Amino acid sequence: MKSKVFNERGIALVVVLLITVVLTLLGLAAVNTSSFDTLISGNYKRSARALAAAEAGVEEVIARMSLRNNGSVPIASNGSQVDPAVNGVTNAYIGDTGSDPNWQTKIFFTSTDPTDSGSTVNTSSLLPSSDWADLNYTETSTANAATALTVKHATESDLGLDLDSDAGTNLPVYFSTATGRNVTGTGSQVELITSIGRSGDARRTIKVELCRFPISVNPQAAVAVGMAPNFSGSGFISGFDHLEDTVDTDDATGTFGAIQTDGIDSYGYNGDQNEGYDGSDDPDVEYAAKLSGNTANYLPGSVSNGFAITPSGSMDIFGGNGSVAWKNESLGSWQTLAQVLGLTIAQVNGILATATVTESNMASGSGILQVAPQGVIFINNNGGQDLKITSSTPSSDDGYGLMYVTGDVDFQNLTFKGLIYIEGDAKVTGNFWILGAFVNRGDTDVFAAGNGTFLFSRAVLDNINQYMNHSILSWKEE
Repeated sequence: MKSKVFNERGIALVVVLLITVVLTLLGLAAVNTSSFDTLISGNYKRSARALAAAEAGVEEVIARMSLRNNGSVPIASNGSQVDPAVNGVTNAYIGDTGSDPNWQTKIFFTSTDPTDSGSTVNTSSLLPSSDWADLNYTETSTANAATALTVKHATESDLGLDLDSDAGTNLPVYFSTATGRNVTGTGSQVELITSIGRSGDARRTIKVELCRFPISVNPQAAVAVGMAPNFSGSGFISGFDHLEDTVDTDDATGTFGAIQTDGIDSYGYNGDQNEGYDGSDDPDVEYAAKLSGNTANYLPGSVSNGFAITPSGSMDIFGGNGSVAWKNESLGSWQTLAQVLGLTIAQVNGILATATVTESNMASGSGILQVAPQGVIFINNNGGQDLKITSSTPSSDDGYGLMYVTGDVDFQNLTFKGLIYIEGDAKVTGNFWILGAFVNRGDTDVFAAGNGTFLFSRAVLDNINQYMNHSILSWKEE
């Protein structure tokens, strides 16, 4: 019996020891698991922070590329001036200002703006230095330029494409809504952003392919009207193609005979239809020295949807080329804004949703626009008060972009480059000058051109997308 008791006590001791060992092992496992979980959690947090940093880098590039390049006008007023300077930067704009196929811009975390190098523009980040550690998306020295935040003109090899199927050339890539990516120069040039986010030893790289919203503006004339036009006074309309740098103070004139020699009816003067220019009347043509000379781009001075176009007073209307005359009074169909822009209604609505100027910027009671008429201007005032642009409107002498008004408008003082499309009634009662194209569908009243100047410009309309937001074509992590 005694030995049996001793044996049972021995077994109990062994069991206790085994349980102790198991519990110890479980404790060690728990400790190891906790440490491993902590390690995983730390890695995940650093990785997430690195991704957030990379995304922040992309956002700085897009924001600066979206500015209008005007270093004398503050960012808040649609310019790119930084005053006071931030990290040595006084002009925040990023973009190719010289049509350099090798252009690229690199952004650094530096306190002074670094020196450029050839086609590479080096600039400091606008991010305050106090945030560099938390949003670490670029390098602190140009010595590490290879891994700095970069934006450049995308080429075929950048995107892993061979769009011309030649397996040799490395051409810049463009994008249009009709053809997609191409190397024929159709549409908007594609840019490529490379942003590397950092957090501890974690690295996340994002590549974003983007371009200005591709628009192909195709108006039917310098001035298109859907209601009876009143072309009197001392106005001037020209469907000839004018250079983009034409300004309202240009005073260079030339003789019509020297400009138009193909015998087509290209001039309407004081009601004289002048069917076929015969050289007997050789009037001066304003802005003649600012013509592109590309007659294939010339449009009629004015077109209407079934209404007579008869200039009177001192009104001059020029336009047309060897195929079309200075006017067309029988349009087959009226162009909607979407048709003029070559877009779908949904795409147009997307652009209008980003408008920088709206009816909320009109003064209550007077309807006078209280902000600069610049960028995408969408005035949805149909059934409401008339829009008025006067000398009291900020920068009324420096308007630009796309203006779309659903109601009525009174232009009392405006200088504008771009496209103006008015659904309601429009009248010019003061100083008015436009380079681009003007479209007025009209509602109940005639279109009164007053003493306005209307000049067609293919180049201005081709570049109107510079006032649009960038469209992201792809966003991927490598």
